[in-house]
Amino acid sequence: MSEKTCVIHCVSGAETEEISCFTDIRWKTVLQCCEQWVNLDGCERERAQLLTQKPERSDGDGYHDACYKAFTHKVRIAQAEKRVAKGKLVRKPSPVRKVLRKREDRRPSNILPPVCIICRKEKWVKRKGTGTRTRETLLQGGSEGHGFLEAASLLHREDILRDLNYKDDLLAVEAKYHASCYKQFMMSAVAFFPSPRSRDHNSSRIIDPADIVSSSECDSSSDVESDKGSSGDEEVEGVEDTMSARCTTTEDSHELRNVFMASLAVRNAVKQAPPFKPSTWPPPAEEMTEERIVSLVPPVLFNMLAWICGLSSEPQVDQVDVEPEARRRILSIAQDILFLANPCCTPPKHFMLSIISMAVRHITGSKRVIDILNGLGHSASHSTVQRLETDMAEFQLLQPVPATLRQNTFTTLVWDNIDFVEETTNGMNTTHCVNGIAIQTQTEERERNNGNTVPVTITRKRRRSLQVTPEAIPIFTKQRRIDPDLPQASGTDAEYRELENDKLEDGAFFLLKTKLNEGEPVQLTWAGYHTVLQQHVPPLSTITYLPVIDASATEWSTVNEILKRSVQIAESLNLHEVVIVADQAIYSKAQQLRWGNADFIQHLVLRMGEFHTLMAFLGAIGKRFQQSVLEAILTECGTVASGSMKGVLSGRHYNRALRAHKQLAEALACLRLEAFLQQQEPDTQESYKETFDLLAEHWSEGKFTDAVFSAECTRLLRDFSHYNAERSQLHPTYAFWSSYLDMVQLMLLFLRASREGNWSLHLAAVHRMLPWFFALDRVNYARYMSIYYREMVALPATHPSTHAHLLDGQFSVQRQSSYGFAKVACDQTIEQTINREAKSKAGWKGFSLRKNAVCRWVMSSHARGRMTEQCENLAGHSREEMPTRKDMEPGEVRKHEEMVAAVKTYIREHINPFTVESLNLINISSGVVASGDVARHLSSAMQTGETQYRKFVEDRFVKKEQSVFATLKSLKLKTFAENTVKSSSESSEKRTTLIATNKLLSRLLTISQREQVDLKDVVRYALAEIPPALGNGDGSMTKTNK
Repeated sequence: MSEKTCVIHCVSGAETEEISCFTDIRWKTVLQCCEQWVNLDGCERERAQLLTQKPERSDGDGYHDACYKAFTHKVRIAQAEKRVAKGKLVRKPSPVRKVLRKREDRRPSNILPPVCIICRKEKWVKRKGTGTRTRETLLQGGSEGHGFLEAASLLHREDILRDLNYKDDLLAVEAKYHASCYKQFMMSAVAFFPSPRSRDHNSSRIIDPADIVSSSECDSSSDVESDKGSSGDEEVEGVEDTMSARCTTTEDSHELRNVFMASLAVRNAVKQAPPFKPSTWPPPAEEMTEERIVSLVPPVLFNMLAWICGLSSEPQVDQVDVEPEARRRILSIAQDILFLANPCCTPPKHFMLSIISMAVRHITGSKRVIDILNGLGHSASHSTVQRLETDMAEFQLLQPVPATLRQNTFTTLVWDNIDFVEETTNGMNTTHCVNGIAIQTQTEERERNNGNTVPVTITRKRRRSLQVTPEAIPIFTKQRRIDPDLPQASGTDAEYRELENDKLEDGAFFLLKTKLNEGEPVQLTWAGYHTVLQQHVPPLSTITYLPVIDASATEWSTVNEILKRSVQIAESLNLHEVVIVADQAIYSKAQQLRWGNADFIQHLVLRMGEFHTLMAFLGAIGKRFQQSVLEAILTECGTVASGSMKGVLSGRHYNRALRAHKQLAEALACLRLEAFLQQQEPDTQESYKETFDLLAEHWSEGKFTDAVFSAECTRLLRDFSHYNAERSQLHPTYAFWSSYLDMVQLMLLFLRASREGNWSLHLAAVHRMLPWFFALDRVNYARYMSIYYREMVALPATHPSTHAHLLDGQFSVQRQSSYGFAKVACDQTIEQTINREAKSKAGWKGFSLRKNAVCRWVMSSHARGRMTEQCENLAGHSREEMPTRKDMEPGEVRKHEEMVAAVKTYIREHINPFTVESLNLINISSGVVASGDVARHLSSAMQTGETQYRKFVEDRFVKKEQSVFATLKSLKLKTFAENTVKSSSESSEKRTTLIATNKLLSRLLTISQREQVDLKDVVRYALAEIPPALGNGDGSMTKTNK
């Protein structure tokens, strides 16, 4: 065995330190410092010259800790460089290490320190009688070892053998030990390896007690405290007696020896286990696989654990077969043993302690949970997690674009504002930022190319905080508005054909529900219906987080920075153009900047987010129908709570609003279809029944699409459409609620286009939504959606490559691969990913809003996500995608059908708008007849909006008589809300509230006409359920002046 020497010895007084072995990282650091010391002065220069001449590291190369710190100290190197630069090459003496008086060691180098050679620590014992705790006395052996060296060799105590220099002269090196340690040590040797000499008590002594003397007698300068009232001879006298008592039977000795020898064999295999070293730094999560762990765990160790736990009884050399769950646990225990036996050989699990902590941080964001797991040995410390996270962020910042983005791949960039209204003293200086994500579609060719990339690594710096130089956003002054030169819209006929075909499929859905309602339980919703029809599952999309822009999205400078960064990302990805998706507020400003910059026009395509557009359209529906039936029926049926009604009608409660309108529309559509069937002749009804049977048969056979476009189904839907047109001309109430179904159907078609990735249907739905935006005073969406539509229609001429990708469905995001009809709008994706995570407990709102911390969180988010997923896979809890969507689960379908049935019951008990014969427009909730202006405005809303849209296009796009940015006046069409408007007049003593309409009498008149009851008989009963002092005629509560 070669003796190690310090190859960088440069500190006087460090000779007494233990020489440590070089690790790969420390050896690399020393070589880097050698390159600097070679050109400098001092004794370090000589050491550096010798090391640079060595071809490679040898087994005897080592270092003192003090020498390593001095040799690699950056300040000392910098000072030497300054001396050389000034021409003062003064050869300074080697620094003398300051040693405290307590630590001075005057012993020769061949004398062992005054500690127990066996246990290497102090031991405390209780005195008999007094019970006081005192240090156990250190004893020192005589001139001859008498088998002590042999015992150390038998027990494989390499540390004792090295200290004794493989000699048995304990006195020469002044070896000291505790009597209790000596007894246990010798008993173990005799127990494992018994000798026939043990029968003779006198000859069995390995060390004669006469050779054992107190350490105080041998070395008066020693710091060892001895008890003068006790004798070492007396304490060691009964060693062999105790040994003989412990080793009672030969069988116990053989069993113990077999266990010990087996343990030594396993330990040798563990010592020879290869170390785990990641290929790059930061460590890639893909390398933490079970196959990699199996290759590092010795089979003998794995098999021993399996045999001990009773999981296998097959004696074999190769790894035994066990259950997957038991296999994971055995591998976990085996890695613990590997780490404890050889800390330098870090197995994947203990290398993954940082990754496990990272997963906990990614899921919970709790420092306390990480500290608890770290205290139990199951994870790394929170500081280690921060250092690893900092390295991940620095690795991402070194890349021109995030490493997960692929070159020459169609990319969509989504930008959205995020506001943290944290508590401040005066409410000012709150955080307003802009988040961004990049969306790309996975392809098989792209996945194959991923394996050919060259791994990139960085130097491990062990810093907890990320130092990022803040980039000041240049101040941008908005220029004069420039009207866009928009091309003529085309392709309208194709869009309408696409829209009509999709309407047929939605109409067939209600026909199918009507058939199933006759005898079979309903197990179908609108989303489930289209999921069954949409069998194709698009390829998955990858989502990459972009660096946060630390500025408010309402500033022109921020929007200009968004466009600049988008162009830079396009250039870095070798793309000629990228698509930007934003909400209406950012879109409006971005378009104005884009129209004034030719570079932006060439490289950027701006799109309005479908999610925010759909919320605006939901608000338009709520505005038109809020006081007619929506509030009363949705509240009475339990579909929407009264406190959530405002959010549903405004469209801000997106999921609730969608669910409520789908349930109400389904109930009304079935009632309208029932009214149509009741008006038909018996022969016609029988013909229609055969069509229903055909649809049901094809649905069960999986050929429903063929039945939808069959001649029978087409004729039925055409007759139903003619019936609706005729009834709408005669009865305003029928027309009014048919328009509600049309608006909801248009909303669902727009949603369907995003979920299917159908670009043609998307444009057709946008075109049909524009008149409603004009009619219901959504002026911002009316203006910019008109611009958006014309630009998107012109894409084949302006940006043909982008148009091809949009036709391929890459304008929405596919996030799961279990079923189709599941794409999500791009602006909804950013809300569900980075915006939601940022405001969660695990997000940056949960720990800090400092800029550097936020940057670290954002830039390391992908690596954290991959590590979390890999940890779940190794633990056997990988996240499996749902085989079916939530809307198709039996419980959800049952709730949906109960709500639809409740809505039908409510409408039948009040006023069915599709069977009422009144020539007036009636509020089916309150029975109030609309006034002339209200009826006219509600009935002609669609035509009015269409007129305004055409006038807007003609004046601002075709003739350009007005600027696009000229004021767009609101139409302020009246709705049923006008009937409940209360006017107030002030008097000198009190405020008198005047009700605008005579609700009660109009309701009674309508009911008497419908039920053919004499009005005299009606007024015999109470005129109101609630006294007028407590409630109004429409059922609402009377409000006080408070």
